[in-house]
Amino acid sequence: MTSLPGPLTSNKLLSKSSSGLATLNEAEPYLHRPVTVSRGMEILMQGLLLKRCSSGSEEWRAFCEQVCRRHPIYSLLQQDPITQRAATKPRGYPGDAVLLDLLYQDSSVQSKIRRSGEIGRAIYAYLTQCPSAASVRWRRAFLARLIDETAERVSSAEILSIACGHLRESTESTAVCESRLKRLVALDSDARSLEEVAASKNGWNVECVQGDIKDLLRGRNSLGRFDLIYSAGLYDYLNDSTAGFLTRVLFKMLKTGGRLLIANFMPQNNERAYMEAFMDWQLIYRTERQFEQIASPLTCHIRRIFPDDNRYVVYLELEKS
Repeated sequence: MTSLPGPLTSNKLLSKSSSGLATLNEAEPYLHRPVTVSRGMEILMQGLLLKRCSSGSEEWRAFCEQVCRRHPIYSLLQQDPITQRAATKPRGYPGDAVLLDLLYQDSSVQSKIRRSGEIGRAIYAYLTQCPSAASVRWRRAFLARLIDETAERVSSAEILSIACGHLRESTESTAVCESRLKRLVALDSDARSLEEVAASKNGWNVECVQGDIKDLLRGRNSLGRFDLIYSAGLYDYLNDSTAGFLTRVLFKMLKTGGRLLIANFMPQNNERAYMEAFMDWQLIYRTERQFEQIASPLTCHIRRIFPDDNRYVVYLELEKS
């Protein structure tokens, strides 16, 4: 069993965090060998989730900052490119487009994975098989189908992607690849993400627009009206007030018959404790009922609300009559 550095062992927090510390100590030896990494990660995920569920918010935050990030296991986990990317936040926030590419196992990040070493690649293999990662890939495939359905439903369809990242769903969309859309507007505040979209579109009818949601909320946009607007990962970071206001703003930007699709991670994300402890990555989780309330007073326009196959992400679709 690994002991903590001297100053922390005398901290009063230690007595409150003993069960969590035991989890870290138990998991660490398994993370030194690629063949046992999976077992170590299972111990870590389960123990951290139990610790989170049994702790108050202040106690949990202190445990993450003063125990998890000072423990020797932290440096082992940072060999994984997903954990390292989220924790270091090279673009200022954890869930950036490159991190999503890592979850997608996209060809653009294969060199990063190869450079991670055997331990890092073993942790990466474990994390990409977790339900949360599978839900992110499910979301990309679902959005591609949604784009194609819109192209079938509406001639010369106009679509807007909010906080588009690298717009990887476009590569899985037949309508995009065959240039059957009138336009697909890719909106993001990150200029580097838009550079990747522009470099990858290969003649697709995609318009890259750099902008912040504050511009949308203040009515500072001239993007036009759309047959489909979707936002896949933004609502996980918005409080209820901002999320509700943005939903109403986006709904106004729809054409008659247009649809708005928004998504949010649900509380049953069993990887959330690991994300918070070792990635410093916090999301705002919502149940189906809580997410439905975000759409108030537009609930009469709800076309459907449903979870993904893992019940990790909830989707809400509104239709403008």
